[in-house]
Amino acid sequence: MIGNRSLASWTKVGYWRPVISLWLGVLLTAFFWEMWNYYSYPKWVYHVAWGNWLHIFEMPLLGYGGYLPFALELYALYHLVAGWFGNKNEEYVRLMPD
Repeated sequence: MIGNRSLASWTKVGYWRPVISLWLGVLLTAFFWEMWNYYSYPKWVYHVAWGNWLHIFEMPLLGYGGYLPFALELYALYHLVAGWFGNKNEEYVRLMPD
Protein backbone atom coordinates (compact mmCIF):
# COMPACT_ATOMS: atom_id res chain seq x y z
CA MET A 1 0.00 0.00 0.00
CA ILE A 2 2.87 2.41 0.68
CA GLY A 3 4.97 1.27 -2.28
CA ASN A 4 7.49 -0.90 -0.47
CA ARG A 5 8.57 -4.26 -1.77
CA SER A 6 6.28 -7.14 -0.86
CA LEU A 7 5.89 -10.82 -1.53
CA ALA A 8 2.33 -10.13 -2.67
CA SER A 9 3.67 -8.50 -5.86
CA TRP A 10 5.39 -11.80 -6.70
CA THR A 11 2.67 -14.22 -5.66
CA LYS A 12 -0.20 -12.36 -7.35
CA VAL A 13 1.42 -13.18 -10.72
CA GLY A 14 1.98 -16.80 -9.67
CA TYR A 15 5.71 -16.49 -8.99
CA TRP A 16 6.32 -18.29 -5.69
CA ARG A 17 10.09 -18.67 -5.93
CA PRO A 18 10.89 -15.90 -3.38
CA VAL A 19 8.52 -17.43 -0.81
CA ILE A 20 9.89 -20.95 -1.33
CA SER A 21 13.45 -19.60 -1.13
CA LEU A 22 12.68 -17.83 2.15
CA TRP A 23 11.11 -20.97 3.59
CA LEU A 24 13.97 -23.25 2.55
CA GLY A 25 16.49 -20.76 3.90
CA VAL A 26 14.77 -20.39 7.25
CA LEU A 27 14.36 -24.16 7.65
CA LEU A 28 18.07 -24.65 7.01
CA THR A 29 18.85 -21.91 9.50
CA ALA A 30 16.39 -23.41 12.02
CA PHE A 31 18.13 -26.76 11.73
CA PHE A 32 21.44 -25.18 12.73
CA TRP A 33 19.85 -23.05 15.48
CA GLU A 34 18.30 -26.13 17.01
CA MET A 35 21.50 -28.14 16.58
CA TRP A 36 23.48 -25.49 18.48
CA ASN A 37 20.75 -25.36 21.11
CA TYR A 38 20.92 -29.14 21.55
CA TYR A 39 24.61 -29.07 22.44
CA SER A 40 24.57 -25.83 24.45
CA TYR A 41 24.28 -25.27 28.16
CA PRO A 42 21.92 -23.89 29.24
CA LYS A 43 19.58 -24.88 26.45
CA TRP A 44 16.00 -24.36 25.45
CA VAL A 45 13.81 -27.39 26.17
CA TYR A 46 10.37 -27.55 24.56
CA HIS A 47 7.36 -28.82 26.51
CA VAL A 48 4.36 -29.15 24.23
CA ALA A 49 1.09 -30.69 25.44
CA TRP A 50 0.25 -31.95 21.96
CA GLY A 51 2.50 -32.62 19.00
CA ASN A 52 5.45 -33.46 21.23
CA TRP A 53 6.72 -36.26 18.99
CA LEU A 54 9.40 -36.81 16.37
CA HIS A 55 11.98 -34.41 17.69
CA ILE A 56 14.80 -33.05 15.55
CA PHE A 57 17.27 -32.12 18.25
CA GLU A 58 15.14 -30.56 21.04
CA MET A 59 12.42 -29.17 18.74
CA PRO A 60 9.35 -31.26 17.86
CA LEU A 61 8.86 -31.54 14.09
CA LEU A 62 5.68 -29.44 14.19
CA GLY A 63 7.63 -26.63 15.85
CA TYR A 64 9.69 -26.11 12.72
CA GLY A 65 6.48 -24.96 11.02
CA GLY A 66 6.62 -21.82 13.16
CA TYR A 67 9.76 -20.74 11.35
CA LEU A 68 7.85 -20.39 8.05
CA PRO A 69 5.73 -17.36 9.05
CA PHE A 70 8.74 -16.03 10.96
CA ALA A 71 10.66 -15.80 7.65
CA LEU A 72 7.79 -13.90 6.04
CA GLU A 73 7.61 -11.52 9.00
CA LEU A 74 11.34 -10.80 8.80
CA TYR A 75 11.07 -10.14 5.07
CA ALA A 76 8.18 -7.72 5.64
CA LEU A 77 9.93 -5.94 8.50
CA TYR A 78 13.16 -5.57 6.54
CA HIS A 79 11.40 -4.07 3.53
CA LEU A 80 9.28 -1.79 5.71
CA VAL A 81 12.43 -0.30 7.24
CA ALA A 82 14.27 -0.26 3.88
CA GLY A 83 11.31 1.61 2.37
CA TRP A 84 11.74 4.38 4.94
CA PHE A 85 15.23 4.94 3.54
CA GLY A 86 14.09 5.18 -0.07
CA ASN A 87 14.33 1.56 -1.26
CA LYS A 88 10.92 1.43 -2.89
CA ASN A 89 9.21 -0.90 -5.34
CA GLU A 90 10.16 0.78 -8.67
CA GLU A 91 13.40 -1.09 -9.28
CA TYR A 92 11.93 -4.26 -7.83
CA VAL A 93 9.11 -4.43 -10.39
CA ARG A 94 11.47 -4.63 -13.35
CA LEU A 95 13.09 -7.74 -11.82
CA MET A 96 9.82 -9.65 -11.96
CA PRO A 97 9.50 -12.38 -14.58
CA ASP A 98 7.34 -11.72 -17.64
